[in-house]
Amino acid sequence: MVRSVVATLRTADHMAAGITQIDELAAASGCNADVHYRVLTHVVGKGVFEKPTTFDRIYERAVEIKGVKTYLE
Repeated sequence: MVRSVVATLRTADHMAAGITQIDELAAASGCNADVHYRVLTHVVGKGVFEKPTTFDRIYERAVEIKGVKTYLE
């Protein structure tokens, strides 16, 4: 199910095009940034994507923007 969501959002295509920021990925996919972040976190946990070295920075920025911690902690 989640893989089909990622495919529908064309996440891999957007990443291959060089889009790496959650807000930019969400905008390119026409998806809410928080929802897209949670979907990506889930598929990383399932091994569909690998956690990139920039993931921690994206996570920190998401926490900074939201002002709350996500369910990852």
